[in-house]
Amino acid sequence: LAAALQDAGRAGLVRVEVVVVRLVLGPRAIAQDLQAFAVVGRPAHQVRNARRIRNLDALFQPRAVAVIGASDRPRSVGAVVFRNLLEGGFAGPVWPVNLKRDTVAGRQAWASVDALPGVPDLAVICTPAPTVPGLIADLGRLGCRAAVVLSAGLKHADRPGGPTLEQQMLDAARPHLL
Repeated sequence: LAAALQDAGRAGLVRVEVVVVRLVLGPRAIAQDLQAFAVVGRPAHQVRNARRIRNLDALFQPRAVAVIGASDRPRSVGAVVFRNLLEGGFAGPVWPVNLKRDTVAGRQAWASVDALPGVPDLAVICTPAPTVPGLIADLGRLGCRAAVVLSAGLKHADRPGGPTLEQQMLDAARPHLL
């Protein structure tokens, strides 16, 4: 994958305005030299309002991670993600964010992203879909550079005729280049 993206960069196929990436990866499936580009199949000069894809380093090699919706509830998405980060050998800080708990898995938890002790490179969001656009906006204002959203229902609108929650999420991310 890394080699294909590097080749695409040399060929000028590297610019898009917004990319939604859905990946299923095994451990260490991405090479460390992954370039921050995405292939879209057209030369960059043909893509309207083209922007370079940013922040893939924060996604694949974060220095700090916030798990929003981290939980002690067995088999919940937030509990599994938090436990996997703790037990998987991630060397940086992993900050649980939980509105209702002071601790998660015996570690201090924070009630909001604004209360975190630092800015995470990566946020993993494990909360209901209606909360996602606001969380993305908060993370962007904080300076977070990448987010993984593990929520069902983003394709639905929160009001009849309105934009989907996914579109609201993308709109919230865009001004911050998140």
